[in-house]
Amino acid sequence: MTTRVTVNQLDPLFAVRDYALNNVMMIIGIDGAISMDELSFAQELSRKMGYDLKKLAGLFELAKNRKLALRLPEDPKSAGRVLKLMETAAFADRQISPEEQALLEEVRERVGRMPAS
Repeated sequence: MTTRVTVNQLDPLFAVRDYALNNVMMIIGIDGAISMDELSFAQELSRKMGYDLKKLAGLFELAKNRKLALRLPEDPKSAGRVLKLMETAAFADRQISPEEQALLEEVRERVGRMPAS
């Protein structure tokens, strides 16, 4: 499975990679189940962002149990990039659940309300 995210696309995210990873984990676990495609996407993204996969087991568990809080960077451009990663993660298994769609809509609304920098 490929993530279709190049390293060049990730470079600007390194400043907000924690937001990105948290929110990607949140979106893949929001429906209470993490598919193999979603798991593969999250693992590959984590690896590309420089995270140690061995240390992410707890984060996957929090995601599956819907214990993560939505966080966005203050910069609208960075928040938009995090949203794009969330959209890609939500569609990793080629379907978007109602819970994933609701979360994406909430994030789109929040990003849309951010003042331009």
